[in-house]
Amino acid sequence: MCIRDRTNSGTNQNAILDFVIPQGQPGTTTTPDLLSTNDVPPQPSTQNQALLFQNNNVTSGTSITHQAGSGQVTIQQPGIYQLFFSGVVGVPSGTSLPVSIGISLQQNGNNIPGGAINEVFSNSGESNSISLSVPFTVTTTPTTIQVVPTQSNFLFSDLTMTVLRLGDTTTSE
Repeated sequence: MCIRDRTNSGTNQNAILDFVIPQGQPGTTTTPDLLSTNDVPPQPSTQNQALLFQNNNVTSGTSITHQAGSGQVTIQQPGIYQLFFSGVVGVPSGTSLPVSIGISLQQNGNNIPGGAINEVFSNSGESNSISLSVPFTVTTTPTTIQVVPTQSNFLFSDLTMTVLRLGDTTTSE
């Protein structure tokens, strides 16, 4: 802190110091680029088909878009992003046990490194909470993001997906 002016409005024995602190330059505010979408009612999975998200809860900025009711989030600007996914998955009744299902986060149809879950079920009627958080880079646009299960007929509910743009990518020479 730099103090520009100071004066003593009191006496030498009883000083009252008055300071003037200069105001800095106003900061810049940026609108965050993020999209939060969810789907609450149970939906059965279809092997290698994206899970659907019915509601857009929060949308800010123009980098990330989603058409309500679809399984694709579209990214319109290169950069570094963070994806958060959570939900509940349940094993279908009458399924031979044990059984497993994989869930992967995909970018343009390819698995995002670190964005996969494999859930194993041992009991009939069992359901488990699942969640993932993974950063990824977008270099070409538009880019599509999806959550894709590897098996059919599992029930997914209380799904949420939030995608947040963290910033630009840096280039190193």
